[in-house]
Amino acid sequence: MNIEATTLQHRVQELRQRRAARASAAGPLASVPGEGQVFRLDGSRLVDVAAVYLELGQRLEPTFGYYGACLDSLDDCLSGGIGGVCAPFQLTVTDGQTLANSLNWQAWFRYSAVTDFAEGSPEISDLVEAGRLPEIDPEEAFQILRRVAAGEPITDAWAERFDLKRVSFWESLVALLQRHGVNVVMV
Repeated sequence: MNIEATTLQHRVQELRQRRAARASAAGPLASVPGEGQVFRLDGSRLVDVAAVYLELGQRLEPTFGYYGACLDSLDDCLSGGIGGVCAPFQLTVTDGQTLANSLNWQAWFRYSAVTDFAEGSPEISDLVEAGRLPEIDPEEAFQILRRVAAGEPITDAWAERFDLKRVSFWESLVALLQRHGVNVVMV
């Protein structure tokens, strides 16, 4: 396993610990209106999807540092359903183009593979139903996910063979933020 894959796995573990701490808190956390507030992210330090979720947690929900670990849970947080700052607010991203380039579809797929393997073997049928994988041989899909989680490069041949959705994580994240009225400024 390469260093990048190990680092990503450590970040995923930290996200899970923050989520567990938040879930065990007594009672609901109050949501704080974000209107008029500006939060900053340093894009040069956010090298993978897990790092983005960790940084958003630190900035927007400092009590537990958890502000989602997937776009669905981030959507809940932005709506004020989990506590922390709720939209609208401004998110200023320094070195934003570097961040946008690194959070491509391969980074998103790798994050998904690592999160699926963080708690053991995924049910391939669940991944197919969720639209993450086409209907393919489960053993073959399992082997590919295992290799991706271990840090092997995701090749174009794999993308074509497994019909991977080539949607950028960054573009999906910005679209979600903007739907909630977050002004994303890249500098």
